[in-house]
Amino acid sequence: MEDFQKALEEYIPAEVLSHFREQKIAIIGCGGLGSNIAMMLTRTGFTQFLLMDFDKVSIGNLNRQQYILSQCGQYKTDALAENMSKVTDNLSVEIYKEALTIENCQHLLKDYNVIVEAVDIASTKVMLIEEFIGTKKFIVSGSGMGGLGSFSTLEAKQKQNIFIAGDGKTICDKKTPPFMPRVVTVAAMQADAIIRYCWEQKETPPNA
Repeated sequence: MEDFQKALEEYIPAEVLSHFREQKIAIIGCGGLGSNIAMMLTRTGFTQFLLMDFDKVSIGNLNRQQYILSQCGQYKTDALAENMSKVTDNLSVEIYKEALTIENCQHLLKDYNVIVEAVDIASTKVMLIEEFIGTKKFIVSGSGMGGLGSFSTLEAKQKQNIFIAGDGKTICDKKTPPFMPRVVTVAAMQADAIIRYCWEQKETPPNA
């Protein structure tokens, strides 16, 4: 076992950490939510990922997404996989650079038990939830995180196997831009839900 995995055992029981490594996490969208969630889960011991995004890194992404200046122009999936590998080399990362559709979602996601919905397209959000609600897959989604302040309005809600974080209404636009503090807070809520969900399958997690 590499040193990083050993170090994690200071915080996470070995049985739980082993369970984390068995989970297969699909991250649909590698922008403000997806890239931050991927890094958080990597730093918590998860090792099996599908990264799905057809977009490339632009300089406008750097205010909130887990990329650096030299990665502008690269596909987000490639750049994110590179950044994750700098935390640990004990990773299995599958990359898909096409859009998720009703035609391909069941096939692409059949082997993944946790799905992160982190896309900007409303129809894709709805499609993912409609396709997988009531299944054995755990779905985390984000809705409403634009602007600054008002952290008390960010809520976590769960219906069946669907977890949604955010205020549910504040879109990211010129009036309420996507600044990192609120974006990364929603991402953290989503990552926390995944960690707790997987931890609870083995034992009671150390909840605050």
